[in-house]
Amino acid sequence: MAVVSGTALVLYPLGPGFWRLFLALVAIFSFYFAFSGYRVLSRKRPADEPTGVDWGAVGLFGVASAGLVVMGGLLFRSGNGFAPVLLVFGGIGVVFAGTDLRSFRGETDPGAWVGQHVVRMGAGYIATVSAFSAVNFLFLPPVLRWLWPTLLGTPLLVYFQRKYESRFAPG
Repeated sequence: MAVVSGTALVLYPLGPGFWRLFLALVAIFSFYFAFSGYRVLSRKRPADEPTGVDWGAVGLFGVASAGLVVMGGLLFRSGNGFAPVLLVFGGIGVVFAGTDLRSFRGETDPGAWVGQHVVRMGAGYIATVSAFSAVNFLFLPPVLRWLWPTLLGTPLLVYFQRKYESRFAPG
């Protein structure tokens, strides 16, 4: 995930434009889920604090997600039918960035780490399937090509989050 996201970020300056920026922001969005899913394991004990890397990553993720929302708003205003993709991804990212900031401040249940791990790794997988679908499933309309993995995967992530959090809940 790091290599794929890194190459997308390297390509942006070589030909900056609206759609290249979209792909760069989606690369940050996708990478963050796998990265934060991995990093949550290093903070599963209540005494484990987030490091500067965690704060920097959530900051970059929040900015990228807000950028997707703004770009989606611009597309929506211009009548572009692809706007829902940017608005959905950006909205999801803004919510997760806020959730992570609250978690970093210690405002979550100490046993929530397992659910956070499952959801973030699952979201990273959904992002990978979305990228594969966007490139290869040309028989689908463009918006559906990008969003069907999210529509199908999100209920599964909610189910598994609840299942594993109840198993690992303190007390």
